[in-house]
Amino acid sequence: MAEPLVLLNYAFVAVVFTLLLGAGVSQKARVGLCWVAIPGLMACVGTKLLRTYDTVDELTFYASYHSHPLNQLVHIVCVPLLLFTVFVFAAYVPPPLKRLTWPSFVVYESFSGAERVPPLIKGLTWPLLGAGAWSLHHIRAAPLVGSLVSCLTVAMALAATAIVEHELRASFKPGDRVVVEDFREGTVAKSSTSAVVEVERDDAEPDEELWVGSASALRHVDGRQRSYGRAARYAGVIHIFCWYMQLHPGHGVFEGRKPALLDSVLQAFLDAPLFVWYEVAFACGYDPSLKQELDAAVQARHVAWSRGDL
Repeated sequence: MAEPLVLLNYAFVAVVFTLLLGAGVSQKARVGLCWVAIPGLMACVGTKLLRTYDTVDELTFYASYHSHPLNQLVHIVCVPLLLFTVFVFAAYVPPPLKRLTWPSFVVYESFSGAERVPPLIKGLTWPLLGAGAWSLHHIRAAPLVGSLVSCLTVAMALAATAIVEHELRASFKPGDRVVVEDFREGTVAKSSTSAVVEVERDDAEPDEELWVGSASALRHVDGRQRSYGRAARYAGVIHIFCWYMQLHPGHGVFEGRKPALLDSVLQAFLDAPLFVWYEVAFACGYDPSLKQELDAAVQARHVAWSRGDL
């Protein structure tokens, strides 16, 4: 029974890494990443929420593969960067449920007139869905530290979305011919830094106001998105570098042990952000008794490995 599960895990690792490594240059890879990895992550969290959580037990799995101080340091730096770059990739993919999106701007009245301001959260985007899955797991596993990690995770998701949306707006210039909401054509009248784009639709009445909305509802008539995708390319370079640092110096040189994802890729992806921030908390003197208990559990697992019991 164990052998098919191992092969299934290896297959999932191959699929996810193919999508991750291609996400820097391919929109198809980004779409595949969102529709394969994030639902898999959500399903894994859903099954784990049905059982009793134990903080030490939850951390022991990942900590057992990351006991060397230098390997821990590499992961403390690289894991947050990997998570942020995944959110950048996911921000390029349209939300799975368009009906669960917010208006693209909110109108505020001021002394200088009406001002359009984008809402902080625009709907259930892929980055927010991923951040929500991680947050549920982290809070359930460790309420205090998990809550802090969840706030950072959601903040990274919102920041990644804002970066991609800014890039998308910048790809539309006044005079560009665009398709509005997938079926109307028009000409960009103004591209605003306040997160909205104004378009003069071809089918508009003479006295009708300009269409005003998010750039995510537009695409160029010629199919080109100008510089759109630049953030993904930068994120791709950072992503590949971080994986190299973790796999070669981290595990190959410092730890001398295979990475956790080869035994359970979803478990490794779920626990990695929580583990690295726990290590930061431990370094700052947080809960020494929990640290001792975790170290003892990791040592016991290493002994079991050496005996071939696991």
